[in-house]
Amino acid sequence: MIGSKHKRTCSEGQNASTGRGGGLLVAGLVAGFVSLLATGSASADVALVEGGPLKVYGDFRARQEFDWDSQRASGAMRTDRTRARIRARFGFKYKPIDELKFGMRVRSGNQRSQQSPHATIADFSSDDHGERSGVLDKYFAKVSLDPVWVWGGSNGFPFWKQNEHFWDDDVTLLGGAAGGGFDTGVGKLSVTTGIFALPDGMMSHQLGKMIAGQIKYSGDVAEGIKLNAAAGYFDMNGKAGAVNIRNDNGARDYEIGVVSVQAKLLAMDMLVTLGADFMHNFESYSASDSSAFTVANRNERDGFMLSAKVGKLKEWGDWLAGYYFARIETLAVNASYAQDDWVRWGSANQTDSSDLRGHEFRTAFAISGKTNLVARLYIVDAITSTQDGKRFRIDFNTKF
Repeated sequence: MIGSKHKRTCSEGQNASTGRGGGLLVAGLVAGFVSLLATGSASADVALVEGGPLKVYGDFRARQEFDWDSQRASGAMRTDRTRARIRARFGFKYKPIDELKFGMRVRSGNQRSQQSPHATIADFSSDDHGERSGVLDKYFAKVSLDPVWVWGGSNGFPFWKQNEHFWDDDVTLLGGAAGGGFDTGVGKLSVTTGIFALPDGMMSHQLGKMIAGQIKYSGDVAEGIKLNAAAGYFDMNGKAGAVNIRNDNGARDYEIGVVSVQAKLLAMDMLVTLGADFMHNFESYSASDSSAFTVANRNERDGFMLSAKVGKLKEWGDWLAGYYFARIETLAVNASYAQDDWVRWGSANQTDSSDLRGHEFRTAFAISGKTNLVARLYIVDAITSTQDGKRFRIDFNTKF
């Protein structure tokens, strides 16, 4: 750790109930998924004519989650918690010609959270449940003229990554991106750039902008060994006035470099995937900054993640086991846009996804190519305080 330790209190709100309309939206999404899954191939014929321009897709998750032995930064213990949660997403892609594609997607979850599409349907530790609403999180047009492409609208993170410790998969971006790639003879080299408005929850993009670029290499470096390697630079220019974002993350500037390396190989006929990510925030923060949070953590700007997985999830009977170790200092990432899986820290709407060091142990089993069960155990401590916690999740995932 760089710098001295600083304790801070991390307030945690209870999940707030919402109105009847939000609940009906999620119920409708779930009902639609169940209906589509139940009708099987007949639904597929309507949604996607083989070789036709329209593709309808979606996924559903049922989750059981356990949190225990969790201490706040103040030293007080949190109440153990057990919850049942769901996630539902539904969208379409329309491709009238090979060079042009349109897309839209709606998801369940809390409109005040850009990090999570999950809705709590039962909290066995209290009578509270999470917000049951939904939001249109993707709407975009993409033009592809091989070997280059460009899209505009609201879409997913366009840069390659192997985990969510820098950027959560659920944080969609409003703006535009462009990229392209070419074969070097020893692999493929690609470049991606973009400029985006930064979200404050799912309904507002008023927190300044991010200009980003990444270069990536992918190729076979030896017999049976495939390498992916990428280097990216993400310049976030903050803007005051966040309604949902915590700890001045919306107003603060970040200049984050991310280097990622991943190797895939076969060992005794099993797929082994090894990964490493390194993050450094090049922004210099003053000891006289107007934000007390920034001053207290101005030297906490480095992070890394190491991972190892064995197995894959492609068809019935496939299995996977993985181990991940992370050490992410407070300002190494913008914690409001990073993963929300490892810790319970933050508020009902926002997860403080940095200032952590810990472990994830993962096992998974494929029921089919589109359905699986995943179990994950997290054991995490804060770097700058006594905050800690343990979490266990079991997910049932299916998609069509």
